[in-house]
Amino acid sequence: ATRLDPDALAIDAFRQIAWECIAQLQGNLDMVLHGEDTEGVHQMRVALRRLRSLFAVFGSVVDRTTCSDLIEEIRWISDLLGAARDLDVFISETLPRQGAGQALQAAQTTRPAAGAHAP
Repeated sequence: ATRLDPDALAIDAFRQIAWECIAQLQGNLDMVLHGEDTEGVHQMRVALRRLRSLFAVFGSVVDRTTCSDLIEEIRWISDLLGAARDLDVFISETLPRQGAGQALQAAQTTRPAAGAHAP
């Protein structure tokens, strides 16, 4: 949980939370790039959602026009990670429940390639 100084300026609170989101992104980058753990994709998506929400909540403090390219990049990365996460859930939850052995093997083979499209 983020602890903010109650006397901090809004822009300082924005910066603090933004840096925490960036640290969360960076902390999961290796897992996403190397496909070692599906939790990395999930945690990066959480960090990106937090970052997008941050721009919405602090809209009166941060000029969204100036940050529009960054916000669009966040959305683009979120979409890529969303597709990888959907595939992870499909592989780990949906297919095993359906007893689809051959489809599960094919999906597991496809998963590293899907992760390669991530940032």
